[in-house]
Amino acid sequence: MSLKYNISYEVTSAIFLIILLFFMRLQYDIHSDLNKEFRKLTWFGLIATIMDVTTAVTISYASLVPIGVNILLNTLYFVSGALLGYQLMYYSGYYVHRSRKKSLFIRFNQLLVGLYVALLIFNIFTGCIFSFTEDAYVKGPVYLIIYAVPGYFILCSAVILIYSFERFEIWQRISIILFLIFQVSGALLQMLFFPDILLFLFTSALGLMMMLFTMETPDYQKLVVTIEELSATKKMAEKAKEEAERAREIALEANQAKSDFLANMSHEIRTPINAVLGMDEMILRESNNPNILEHATDIKRAGSLLLSLINDILDFSKIESGKMDIIPVDYDLGIMLSETIDMIRTKAEEKKLKLELNIEPDTPAHLHGDEVRIRQIITNIVTNAVKYTPEGKVILTVSGKKVSEEAVQLYVSVKDTGIGIKEEDIGRLFESFQRVDESRNRNIEGTGLGLSITMCLLNLMGSRLEVESTYGEGSDFYFYLKQKQLDDEVIGEDIQKYYEKEKGKISITGEQFYAPDAKILVVDDNEMNLKVFLGLLKNHGMQIDTAMSGKECLALMEKKAYHIIFMDHQMPEMDGVETLRKTRELKANLSKDAVIIILTANAVSGAREMFLQEGFCDYLSKPIIAAKLENMILKYLPEELVLKADLGQKEENPVESDGHIKDEQAENGLVDWKEGKALCLGDEDFYREILQTFLVSHSDAELRRYYEESDFENYRIRIHAVKTNLANIGAMKVSEMAKQLELALKIENNVSYVQEHHEEFMATYERVMSEVERYIESC
Repeated sequence: MSLKYNISYEVTSAIFLIILLFFMRLQYDIHSDLNKEFRKLTWFGLIATIMDVTTAVTISYASLVPIGVNILLNTLYFVSGALLGYQLMYYSGYYVHRSRKKSLFIRFNQLLVGLYVALLIFNIFTGCIFSFTEDAYVKGPVYLIIYAVPGYFILCSAVILIYSFERFEIWQRISIILFLIFQVSGALLQMLFFPDILLFLFTSALGLMMMLFTMETPDYQKLVVTIEELSATKKMAEKAKEEAERAREIALEANQAKSDFLANMSHEIRTPINAVLGMDEMILRESNNPNILEHATDIKRAGSLLLSLINDILDFSKIESGKMDIIPVDYDLGIMLSETIDMIRTKAEEKKLKLELNIEPDTPAHLHGDEVRIRQIITNIVTNAVKYTPEGKVILTVSGKKVSEEAVQLYVSVKDTGIGIKEEDIGRLFESFQRVDESRNRNIEGTGLGLSITMCLLNLMGSRLEVESTYGEGSDFYFYLKQKQLDDEVIGEDIQKYYEKEKGKISITGEQFYAPDAKILVVDDNEMNLKVFLGLLKNHGMQIDTAMSGKECLALMEKKAYHIIFMDHQMPEMDGVETLRKTRELKANLSKDAVIIILTANAVSGAREMFLQEGFCDYLSKPIIAAKLENMILKYLPEELVLKADLGQKEENPVESDGHIKDEQAENGLVDWKEGKALCLGDEDFYREILQTFLVSHSDAELRRYYEESDFENYRIRIHAVKTNLANIGAMKVSEMAKQLELALKIENNVSYVQEHHEEFMATYERVMSEVERYIESC
């Protein structure tokens, strides 16, 4: 069979592709992974086109070309065509999934390409696909295989793109449809109607050019302006407005997703901290053992530091959303500074640094401002200095200059002998999540939020953070801040007295009072949280009732007139907000005048405002700080119910630390008794009480009921409490199982995961209950 080919279309397509490659190289300096795959596709198209033109010429003049050369050139042409089809399939999948992961599908297609190449090599010796005589090109019995393999890859591309059609914008959809139509039409026209006119790669080149200017050109609008000049300005503006609106919607959705994550994270972390700090507060109140009090004080400091880290993240969220508030209070500057230095001193001592507090004696002692935020600012700066100072010292200098009758301007400076900052890096210091000189500081912990938050807080208070630094020698961070002066007392020369005040302040948890006629109701579905609450208030003689659900709360409100009701937010069946709404519908509500305060671990921006808008009188975040709890009760209790009194010395703790505690864990047991007792600070009686509470919680029955009723929302809330309770008794592995069930529903709403693992978890949970029963009996 002899055939003369018309190569004009293929030559034109080669020119198109060369122009495309030149345009992409000239126009863009930075290439995304996706664009790199598109460039590969264009290169494969160019190579296949060149080979097509070459073989068309040699076939047209077969009598003048050696048979071996023709066979080799045509073999290379078919290989390039297969690689073009494979790259088209790979690019289509990568465009949809943005992943270079080698799936089973990709590996199968790689194997197919390999077999195709092997068959072409086999053809050289057998002529089963094609062969040559001295003057003709002869098709073999399996000639159609050369169309089947590229056609298969085109079909794969079509399936991938059509299956993910909804992910594309309208112009991308049009581009995909036209590209596939071009390829299929070119192939059919060439095979069935015009075998002498090479159309397939020509139509592919047109499709590639179209895809470049719709799907692969990052600044497509710029190109339109260049081509259409001013006539397209109006259309571009409208499109830009639509894209901006879409981008705004995406940003709002992302911000909401971040807020949801922060709310969940806050709740997850604060719930266990509530138990830890609550139990620790009881030790501080009840123990007279100096060693135990010292350890309990360390726990309190560490817990407070952990809360400050959580608050840093939440503060960043508040600042971003514009909901950060400055709340001024009266405060003692000396105590605040001594507390700040004392909190950081341990870290400095670990690095053998000298940490100095240099306060000008005539600095006013009593000021009015946002103590919490000022403490946070100074803590961030000093911590940063300690972090980036390998040796030497860090000096915190504070002075105050009177600027009016009632105002003083504070000067706060933190100097260090650290690594210093390059002049060109100073401007990047206050960018979120940025760390300068990364290669030198790669081993230093931190996310880069501290200085960004510090600058934002100072801006809110009408100030700014200044920096002077010499690279390799050290830095000086300083700011000026105006504060209201409350009286004429100054700090003076004796700085040590503030450390003594601060030490005495640790054990003070709130104003001591006695209120035997006060009626308080606490609503929380977690019995351990109720125990912490009752323990914190047991010395005040109040009448405290508890409820473990919104339904119980409503029933008690119909029977008794409470002065204050503390309501947990997240509860199964009826959460705190819904319970509050139901109280307004009660016909016989004896507690209709009660102050209702929300208890929640959700401390993200806007949470307080949301709860107050719902109708709660106030907001108390977890972990519950005893002083805040007591002060809130004093704030809302009628004055005639409160008797101020000295509650006397703490009673001796009846449980000694050397009591007989069985520490052995049952072989292959699910509960680590030693770990559980450690969480109860070694108190065997208290641990046994926690275990008994665990047994009577009936969580297994509730979980089964929710599961059988397919009530997965309450199932998630209940499993959340079960997770915490398991961890509190030392069953960490089973607690982790519960956590996975909760996350499956909370993050992905993956009901199938719960259905697959529910019975396994329940069987394990029953084993835990059996172990707890045996342990209690053995005691």
